[in-house]
Amino acid sequence: MFSLNSSAKRNQIEPTAYLNDPFTRLPETSTDKLTQSLPDHRQPPA
Repeated sequence: MFSLNSSAKRNQIEPTAYLNDPFTRLPETSTDKLTQSLPDHRQPPA
């Protein structure tokens, strides 16, 4: 958890929003697109 929080902050993403976003997207995300949820690849939710 600490490294996820640090990664989010380093990429200027609010940590709570970053941690909540993948859990909403995860059920509909295919395995080949999981890297898009990493902080340095993340697109803000629409």
